[in-house]
Amino acid sequence: MRREWVAVGFIAILLLAIGTLWRSAGRDGNHVVDGHALGPESTECPLFAFDCDIAVAAAMPGLKTQDTGAIVTATSFAQPACPDGTTPCTFAGLGRLLFVVFDLEGGSRRAIRLMCHPPTYVEQSLATPAACEPSELPS
Repeated sequence: MRREWVAVGFIAILLLAIGTLWRSAGRDGNHVVDGHALGPESTECPLFAFDCDIAVAAAMPGLKTQDTGAIVTATSFAQPACPDGTTPCTFAGLGRLLFVVFDLEGGSRRAIRLMCHPPTYVEQSLATPAACEPSELPS
């Protein structure tokens, strides 16, 4: 009897480890979350030199309209994947497309697309603060 429980415990731990590796494997390269083609995910914000709490705050209302009872367990950031599917895309200009990816309780994931702009300065004084807003532009 004891051998069976040891075997069951070993199999459970093995399945948990495989599931964790499988779930995180796609985050290192291009992948799809919530129907959006994303580049690699990171917990560090790939934007300008400002705190990405701005991006998370801008994405939260979009998450709540998709899933009103969502409980967020982790947050990461990703840039859109290029159409060739091999590299993350970067865009010219002041605005940047960014996805905030929310891991939710229960294992589901949501990606909210934002357009983010850096702060602007006039004569070394802040003219407009950094901002992000939901974007319906094609990525």
